[in-house]
Amino acid sequence: MKRLFLVPLLLLLWMADLSGQQLVWPGDANSNGVVNNVDLLYIGAGFGTQGPARNTQGVAWQPAQASNWNQSIDSINYAHLDCNGDGFINNDDSLGILVNYDSTNLPITADSFMTANGSGPPLFLDLANDTISFSNDTIIPVDIHLGDSSFIADSVYSLAFSILFDSTIVDTIIDDFDGGFLNHTGAMRVVHYEKGRIEFGITRTNQTLTTGFGRIGGINIVMDDNLRISSTFVLELEIVDIVVFGVEAAQKQVQPAGTQLVGEVLTSRLRPQVNSGRLYPVPARDQLRWETPAPLVEITLVAATGQVALQRAIDHQSVVDIDVADLPVGEYILSGRTEVGILRKRLLIQR
Repeated sequence: MKRLFLVPLLLLLWMADLSGQQLVWPGDANSNGVVNNVDLLYIGAGFGTQGPARNTQGVAWQPAQASNWNQSIDSINYAHLDCNGDGFINNDDSLGILVNYDSTNLPITADSFMTANGSGPPLFLDLANDTISFSNDTIIPVDIHLGDSSFIADSVYSLAFSILFDSTIVDTIIDDFDGGFLNHTGAMRVVHYEKGRIEFGITRTNQTLTTGFGRIGGINIVMDDNLRISSTFVLELEIVDIVVFGVEAAQKQVQPAGTQLVGEVLTSRLRPQVNSGRLYPVPARDQLRWETPAPLVEITLVAATGQVALQRAIDHQSVVDIDVADLPVGEYILSGRTEVGILRKRLLIQR
């Protein structure tokens, strides 16, 4: 008879244990069912906190049981912020976002993006010139500003937003977020690029709000070579899906503003080849090899700043070894000129 009482007792103990647990999906830091740039803002808010580690650690996209932490933010227990489950909220947790970006689990709760209401500092794109002449390998730098001298961004900690663009006239976009008043040593960011859209997440990690205005980063737009069969083009850039955190993840209001770029094509050059060959290893560290479908006569490596980091003539070779050991880490565009077309590859250098 005593054994019969033991079964429900064990069941009650098991249920009590589960009540102190969270079901987490690595990368979904705000536990809304989708992994995206907004999740980085939550990691930034809890950065530097320590709690119980998970029994199952790692960032593989699968559910894992995690013990409750003593802290929560916006009703989200910090166990979700610890994306890799090691018991520390730090830079390593952003890997869960990068690896699982756009992954979903049900149910999904849509992120709460702000709507323009006439108040708040502006978030806008600043072009050095709104009209350009486009020739050769033109790369168009665009600065991203938050606030201005008449409306300062007050007590800001982190920011997520997206930029929409016409993918039929843009080949690729390189982000450039060095400097800016939101930045500091150890600040984190995540960038996700897809057709017609680039998504950003930027967060401080020092638990200190900042106030200011001006440039917070930038993008460099690489125009599509197919444009050169036309005489003019218009590129619309629109800022959407904004989330700004201040104190304790309280959302703040900013005003988005898009911009328009009018371009004139000066020359007609070789059309790009669809097959750009094989480039490896990527990400690169010291050396990489480019195997191309046609012999190269010249290669050019352009950094995220728009500066040419490397350029050299190639004697009609289809296999080229490139030394990048002395180049800074970051994103680059590698272009190769052949007798019949232009080859282009996106490249990331990491160490």
